Amino acid sequence: MKSLKWIFGYVIAAGYIFLTVAYFFLSQKLEIKFINTFPAKLSPKFTGGEVTKMAERGTYKFFLQKPVFDALIGQTSEGFLQIGWTPLKTLPAAISEDVVLEDGKKPEFHIDVDTKNLKGTITNPGSLIFGEPEIAKLTDSIVARIKMHNPSKQ
Repeated sequence: MKSLKWIFGYVIAAGYIFLTVAYFFLSQKLEIKFINTFPAKLSPKFTGGEVTKMAERGTYKFFLQKPVFDALIGQTSEGFLQIGWTPLKTLPAAISEDVVLEDGKKPEFHIDVDTKNLKGTITNPGSLIFGEPEIAKLTDSIVARIKMHNPSKQ
């Protein structure tokens, strides 16, 4: 009986060693299969939401992203709107832009951006816009995040 326990223990230990070695060879394939099966999606709080509008401005493009009001459950009363200009190498030293959130309506606000010093000012803000814009330089664009009240919470 003692020798059966001894043999059984060694068989299980050898099996675990085999599984450990096999894991190192198969782990990369399993990781890729897992990632392809369950793709991760970055939160709009980090990426700025989906691009809803793109417009040519001569040597560069202006893009407007969907406003973000995400919360753990539902939506918050305050969020942000992200707008941007790309490509970085063709941007002028100063950008002046009227931002229209919905087609056919008047501009919601006007933004002036100093692309060299990453400073921005908002003039003529509508009832939804408040605060100063946060300007950031990304890999190939400059973006501005503008604080915004949630229209569905007013």
